[in-house]
Amino acid sequence: MGDFHNRLRLVLASAVIVLVTSVSATASGTLVSYLPKTGLEQFIADNFDIASIRSSLGPRRQPGQVHFSDLGIRPTAIGAGKIHFESKGWHYDITILQRSDMNGDGIEDVAVCFVDDGHDAGGTYYTAKPLLLTRYSKNGPLIAISYEPDDKRCQAKPR
Repeated sequence: MGDFHNRLRLVLASAVIVLVTSVSATASGTLVSYLPKTGLEQFIADNFDIASIRSSLGPRRQPGQVHFSDLGIRPTAIGAGKIHFESKGWHYDITILQRSDMNGDGIEDVAVCFVDDGHDAGGTYYTAKPLLLTRYSKNGPLIAISYEPDDKRCQAKPR
């Protein structure tokens, strides 16, 4: 129950930070960013909170496991806007689609395409979905928010 309360506190604190930051950023007309200017692929690989999405990773996670690395999954290829993870019959791909304030809150976001593929699982699981990742403070988590970017580059491909 302690982990739940800690995550709830983090979400509530993030919501307050978003409200304050959004109001001040919108009023001043400046874009606030808590994303690195360079090395975004590695930053996503290291910091993306996988607990903020529904995926095949969910059943594998234990409480407190919120990053790929917590599950022992490391990028097998990274660079040029792409991150590839290979893991026991599955692979995960993250492709950066766009950096901007996509939801109009004054904070820079990153739109990505997340591919979840069970390639050794008999070809029974494959999904590609666009996600909007954001970070509400310098030390906050990189989370997917409930805003789905419309991007034709991220569609499930027929097998």
